[in-house]
Amino acid sequence: MVEPVETRGAAALHALMGGIWSASGLLTVEGDRHIFTRMGEYHMDAVLGAVADPTRRAILDRLLRSDARVTDIASAFPISLNSTSKHIRVLERAELVTRTVHGREHVLSLRAEGLGEAMAWMQQYHAFWEQRLAALEEFVMHSTDAAPAEGEPTAESEPTAAGEPTAATNGAER
Repeated sequence: MVEPVETRGAAALHALMGGIWSASGLLTVEGDRHIFTRMGEYHMDAVLGAVADPTRRAILDRLLRSDARVTDIASAFPISLNSTSKHIRVLERAELVTRTVHGREHVLSLRAEGLGEAMAWMQQYHAFWEQRLAALEEFVMHSTDAAPAEGEPTAESEPTAAGEPTAATNGAER
């Protein structure tokens, strides 16, 4: 009978999981890639979630030009000030926007460095697809060079010097 995993301890769990339990206590695959992470390591998830919404992207675009008051930003959207504030809070949690309070005015500033980690992650996929597309282009260019153009006769269908079809087409016509 197999005893429950909870009573085995870390060493037995390590053996049970096929050696993917690391010393840091995180489950990993192929070295340092984490399957599960600690709660503080979800910053990129927050950033990607924040920029997934078109309203939040529009707010970031507006703040790219200059700092702005919350009321000025809210007036640009067909939603309530309360809804705009909720979008701004998502951006603040993702550390993409900072709020400075001057009396009754709340001024927002863009913190673009928060996008750095997400950009670095996406950049590796950009390089991956650039290599794949270059290989595809090379394949297509070489395969079209070797193939005859549409309507041109191929070696199998060309008649001989005497005007008779070749053996390849001769048998096919009967």
